Amino acid sequence: MRKKFIRNNGYRLKRVGMKWRRPRGEQNKVRMDIRGEQPRVKIGYKKTEKPQTPIITNQMDLKNTAEAYGRTKGASGSPKEVIISSGISVKTLELLRKECQNLGIKILNKRRLKKVDERIAEIMKKREERVKATRTKKDDKGKNEKDKNDKKGEEKNAEEKDSKETPLEAKMPETSEKGKTEKNVKNAATEKGHGDSL
Repeated sequence: MRKKFIRNNGYRLKRVGMKWRRPRGEQNKVRMDIRGEQPRVKIGYKKTEKPQTPIITNQMDLKNTAEAYGRTKGASGSPKEVIISSGISVKTLELLRKECQNLGIKILNKRRLKKVDERIAEIMKKREERVKATRTKKDDKGKNEKDKNDKKGEEKNAEEKDSKETPLEAKMPETSEKGKTEKNVKNAATEKGHGDSL
């Protein structure tokens, strides 16, 4: 039971009342904490309350709280309930959720988990869309390359057919304007003694 604090001289004077008021007198014995006088309100009189649920920000916090509970409560080990901090990324929250399931710890802020589930679903949809887009791009590139290769193959085949049809024309050297071949012109120049003047 909590301690009741009475106002100084409250039990003597009816007009003062019993409700606590801080003593402000210069020579007030309660204010000066003189031994034998009635107690004054201070920190430390409050009864120890139920321990607060630990707030976790990362995996180390979870391990440390589990170890602390293991020391104080014996073999029972980890705490029964935990609150996960709001400023945690989706990835770390998933890891914490798995660890809590393994240890048998209940997570109190379930709204956060629902939001995380929605966020994970969005991320997975985006990834699937990216994969589909990259696959279609690769397929389009592959088709374009095949079309180019087919065109090149057709051109080569056409050239080969042309060369087979007219082998003499392809082997004939180029002629000059006068109708002589370039080789004949060079030979004529060397015979005259001009050398490699041309």
